[in-house]
Amino acid sequence: MYRLIAIDLDDTLLADDLSIHPENVRTLRLAKEKGVQVVLCSGRESASMLRIMKELPFLEENDYYISYNGAMVQTVSGEILWQDKITEKSLKKMIELGRKHELIVQCYSDGLVVDTDDDRITKYEKNTGIGSRRIDDLMNLQYSIKVLFNSEDKVKLENLKAELEQTFGEEYHYFYSKPEYLEVLYKTSNKGLAVKFLAEYLSIPAEQVICIGDSFNDSYMIEYAGLGVAMKNANWQVQKIADVVTENTNNEGGVAEIVEKYILGS
Repeated sequence: MYRLIAIDLDDTLLADDLSIHPENVRTLRLAKEKGVQVVLCSGRESASMLRIMKELPFLEENDYYISYNGAMVQTVSGEILWQDKITEKSLKKMIELGRKHELIVQCYSDGLVVDTDDDRITKYEKNTGIGSRRIDDLMNLQYSIKVLFNSEDKVKLENLKAELEQTFGEEYHYFYSKPEYLEVLYKTSNKGLAVKFLAEYLSIPAEQVICIGDSFNDSYMIEYAGLGVAMKNANWQVQKIADVVTENTNNEGGVAEIVEKYILGS
């Protein structure tokens, strides 16, 4: 019997047009009524996730969600159970390296913070439904929950990733949430560790956890879960580590397929 299901948002629960398939809503509501913890788990910031949760009205104030790719675990009402931050010294160096490689740098301190105008930031804001806060210089920030480098130039991103790894070693996680988004989190932050923390907090063993995702940042929780699920539209490397691959894509209600088979049908 599965007691917790953690679900990625973009390209998993959300369709390409950012809507939620009606079958996903229906089956997750029934899973919740059955006593299963329904936990959204995303790289998005908290405000962006709360906006999406309005489409899932069965989620209540005392339910949980995971934002910033695992750097924050909290209740819908705003009680923070877990939070990690990149502190000032490391943050300044990351910003410096991002500028060196001519990349857009996005920080997260009380929401999305930027110090430049760019069409890629505008696109990001549109996709997440949340605006940014513009300041004079990101170097003035004292912390950031995560750092995101935003670029379509894969070579520049890879070169930066190599230099970050050389500079900071294993102190941080470096991964792509999307091909154009290179993200950095503190080493104790990823979706797998966050789901593990929440499951243990709720006294739920890993064997009773389902995790569903599509991208590299989901691999940590897919590997942790008793049932790790990759979407049909997931990267092939993510599919390879999953226990199950859905028959339907994010546009076809792939999440509902899993809920129906492994929770409602059990």
